[in-house]
Parts: sequence; structure tokens; C-alpha cells
Amino acid sequence: AIVHPLLRGLAKALDPQLDHEAAHQLCIAQLRSLTGCARGLTIVSDPLEEKFVPDHTAISQARLDPKMSKVRDDIVLAIRTVTERWWSNAEITGALSELIKAITATAAEESILSLPPQPLLGIIAEANTRQISSTWLTLATILAGQLHPPKTLDTLNPVPTVESINFIQELTPRILGPSFDVIRDAAYMEANPDIVQEFFRFSETIAHHFLVTIYRLPQNVLSSLLQRATIALGLQERYSLVGSCKFLVTLLRETFANGDLTREADALMDIHGKQMISAVIYAVASSAPRSATVNIGEVLYYLASKRAMQSRAYLTEILFSADFTTKHPLATQKSKEQFISLILAARSGNKTRAAISQFQSVARGLEGTSYGYVSI
Repeated sequence: AIVHPLLRGLAKALDPQLDHEAAHQLCIAQLRSLTGCARGLTIVSDPLEEKFVPDHTAISQARLDPKMSKVRDDIVLAIRTVTERWWSNAEITGALSELIKAITATAAEESILSLPPQPLLGIIAEANTRQISSTWLTLATILAGQLHPPKTLDTLNPVPTVESINFIQELTPRILGPSFDVIRDAAYMEANPDIVQEFFRFSETIAHHFLVTIYRLPQNVLSSLLQRATIALGLQERYSLVGSCKFLVTLLRETFANGDLTREADALMDIHGKQMISAVIYAVASSAPRSATVNIGEVLYYLASKRAMQSRAYLTEILFSADFTTKHPLATQKSKEQFISLILAARSGNKTRAAISQFQSVARGLEGTSYGYVSI
């Protein structure tokens, strides 16, 4: 009774005969009203209030009612239609974003209106091909995360369903591919930190919840992803740099901890290890803001602590190369040797960060200055 009039209002807003401004305002009003309905029906536990335990059996039975299934299908269709017409309108995409966040939920918070993530992710992937935006990438991250079951007291290591894994496998290139087309170089990353940060958040979510998907990507797609991540390590814009570091740390940590991915871990180091270490070293020596040292240090820590022999070879080759020596003449042979020894001996992220901070001061000519002693 409440939702149907709102859906009819949305249909009216999409009538090409309606004045553009009137259609715009009507569409926003109906989307916001739908969002209010969705939020009102969603049960969110609040630790400050008396705990209310919903009757999940009753909710599940109500969701099976053909009339409610039709209502949910109509809402998905309305979201798709609005997105196809107004995908470039910031105000309407903002209202769509709020609706999608409100009308999707975990199993514990599911209501009779809650929509499954899959059809909405399909809509978002289509919109993302028309125009890359932080809004679409944020929604893709949230909804992809919902396809991984949460931890419970009964299930400490939940596993996504085969259907969810297959869906994410198909979805991920559809999100990454169009993003690669615009996120090409450091200049774009510096100018669009909101998009780049959400791009890496999506990548981090896939690496964390659906790690195997990363290694099932076509080699050129995986290479493009890691190339963007290493480019971002050289930025002075902090948010994109930190987003890249978080993605790489998650990828490395999850990969090295998974005994079933030994071959993939070896290939990652063989093909991309030098590229990652080189990006870290040049960032430390020159480009990266000192406030990001802790994040960069985590990347190097996971590389060096899990693959020490390869890391030693890569560090030596990079630090003593003609290119690095020419660009950073203040870094002496002794400081380089000491840096390599400290990195490989580090047994914690803090030790790695301290070694990086010390070498950074030398390479940047800050050794002995008050600025060089500032704790990062």
C-alpha cells in the first residue's frame, strides 16, 4: 500500500512527456520516500537500547509471498530504469545510492523489502561502464561484501557460496575494466582521489573476501590492477596512496597465509615482486609523504618477511642500480646495505617502519636535522 504509489510516482517521473525539472524533482522525492520505507523496515540492533529480537521465520515467510516478491522485482526494475536515464545526474545518483544502501542488508537485518545484492551489482556494473564515479564504486564495494557471510559464534570462518563466488568472478572484470580506462596514470590519480580511493577499496574487498577471484582474473587484468597499485605508491596525494597500500597488504597477507595458493604466491613474487618493491623503495626515497610511511612499511614488511631471498635480490638490484644511485646520490653504499639488513631482519611492522624512516632521512638529506628525527 505504501510502496506501490511510490513506484507509480517513479514511473511518472520517467515519462518522457513530463517536464525535465518536474521529472527530476519527482524522481528524487520518490527515491527518498522509498529509502525511508526501507530504513523503517530494517531492524538494526543498537547496544544502547533494549535489544529487539526479530522473528526471522515470520519475515522469511512474508518474503515468500508472491505479492512481496513482485514488489521487490518492481523496485529492482525501478532502480534499473532510473539509473539508465539519470546515471550522470549527481543528485539522483546520490539518492539512488542512499536507497540501495537502505534496501540491502545482512541476513540478520533482512526485511520484507530487502533486495539481494546480485541484481543491483549488475545495474551498478552497467552504470560504471557509462561513467566511473566514486558512488558506483562505493556501492560495488558494499554489495560485494554482503555476498560474503558474516562471522558468527557458530561460524568463525564463513565461506561464501559457490554461486556468490561465480558471480563475483564474473562481476570483478566488469568493474575493473572500465576503471582501468580512466585510471591510467599518476596525474589522473592525483586529480581524482575520491574515485581512486574507492577503486582500491573495491579491490581490497575482493582480495579479502574472494581472494581466489583475483588469481582467476586474466593475466592482463591482474597485471593492470597491480600496475595501478604500484603507480599509486609514488603519489604525493595521501588518500590514493594509502588505498593502494591497504589493497596490496590485504592481497599479500591473504595470499601468503593461504596454503592452497602457494603456486599463486610464487607467481606473484616472480612476476610482480620486483615491481612492487621498486615502487616502495622509490616512494620511500623521494615521492611519498612521510605520514604514509607506516602504510608503505606494511607492504614491504609482508614482501620481505614472507619471501626473504627474493626480496633481498630485488632490494639489492634496485638500490644499487645506476638509476637509483643517480636520482638519490645521498644514499650511500653503507646506508643501503644497512637498510637491506634491517628490513630482512625485521620481525614486525614497527621494525620495518623504523628502518624505512631511517633510510628515508638519509636519502632525502634529512639526516641530522630536527625534521629528520620527527617520529612518523
